[in-house]
Amino acid sequence: MPDPVHLLTNRVVLPRRAVAATGRPAAEKAALGRRLQAVHNSELQRVGFHILRLLENEHSLFDLPRYVDRFYKTYIYSAPQVKILYDDIQEGAATNELGRRKAPFVYIPFELGDESLVLRIHDPAFRQYFGDMLRDPTEILFEQRVGDNIYQYMWREDYEDIRQYAIRLVFDAEARLPFARQNNQTYIRGNPEFRGLMAHQIGELVGAGKRILSIGPGQGELEALLSTQYLQNVEAIELSPAMAAVAREQGIRVHVGDAHQMTSLVSGHFDALVFPESIGYLNLETIFQQSWAILAPGGKLFIITYTIKDGQPIAGYRRQPYRELAAALAKHGFQVERARTFIPIRGRIAISREQADISQSEKEAPILYIRAGKI
Repeated sequence: MPDPVHLLTNRVVLPRRAVAATGRPAAEKAALGRRLQAVHNSELQRVGFHILRLLENEHSLFDLPRYVDRFYKTYIYSAPQVKILYDDIQEGAATNELGRRKAPFVYIPFELGDESLVLRIHDPAFRQYFGDMLRDPTEILFEQRVGDNIYQYMWREDYEDIRQYAIRLVFDAEARLPFARQNNQTYIRGNPEFRGLMAHQIGELVGAGKRILSIGPGQGELEALLSTQYLQNVEAIELSPAMAAVAREQGIRVHVGDAHQMTSLVSGHFDALVFPESIGYLNLETIFQQSWAILAPGGKLFIITYTIKDGQPIAGYRRQPYRELAAALAKHGFQVERARTFIPIRGRIAISREQADISQSEKEAPILYIRAGKI
């Protein structure tokens, strides 16, 4: 998560997502709470604190597995009871008056047996700065204060609700800032050559007069190119009302809402779906199910995303490796037709070889492009 400057002026109210797990029998939840207390005392309190300190010392999220594994071997002698999902860890960052980096909150998703849960560690003293970024979970399964921090355990579904809420707050704030001050500058927006190449890849293949839906268009620069230069009928779904307002100024028809409910936001079938550096904000299982439902037979799906390379920081963004994305697409009725990585540099663009080399090239290049067809 980004620095909280400018977030306090964005007071929004979003309905809570339904969390199915909250309806489980009280006895089951009580038993899970006791189990969490035990694993907290024996393992997660120390591991969570260690992760917090690593993040405050500016270790990359990509370094965490190595450091935590060493910590386990040194300080925790029993076998780990939890599986930490490092790629999904999210943090808040701030700098105190002495110039020292502080992580006022961190969300650590993990699996405990067949339970999918999240540990949130936060310092209540910073709540005034982060406000709604620390939206409270629907249900706290176990909570304990340790020093200045509160350790709270919640359902994974609850965390996803909070995460979407925070993403909307971030991008509402970003939309009001000049480009140079934005924390989430996309390659499509910041690199005209790359934007033109992506518009060409999509526009030429799909063809003029076709219906395209863009998921998470931001300020709509790519969508404007598809509409004006390639004469396509472009619609979009954008979570942030402020971003949607800017995209509409580009002449794009934008539906404000959560793309996980895209079938209720748009009607009819589309010839192509585009995820312009937005797929990392979304749940693959849900989003690909919905994508298949609204794509016309033979329709195309385009993904432009950040690779597993540690590139520019993006608030709340998950970087999925090519193999993970390809497997999720295949599971939901799509076949990858082309995959490449790109290094966008102003004035020129370096392009990888074809998809057989993606697993290696995504370690070196910041952008992954996938085109898939509906089977």
